[in-house]
Amino acid sequence: MENFEKLIFYGSFPRIYDKDIAPTDFYPNYIQTYVERDIRQIKNILDLDNFIKFTRLCAARVGQLLNLNSLATEVGITYNTVKS
Repeated sequence: MENFEKLIFYGSFPRIYDKDIAPTDFYPNYIQTYVERDIRQIKNILDLDNFIKFTRLCAARVGQLLNLNSLATEVGITYNTVKS
């Protein structure tokens, strides 16, 4: 695997390297712990399925212009919810 491919796959979280954790094990736990639990509490998110869909759509659009209307339509929520 090329260096840049490894960096993309493994990311740059020190814990992956310090504890020799496979990215396929680390990232689902990271998302559940920090994103789903912490952000849900901060923003009082009730619909976890839509929230997960929203975060995946955001991740897939990294490096692109942010289009809140498009995200709202694809997730099935309001523009104001996406903006929030």
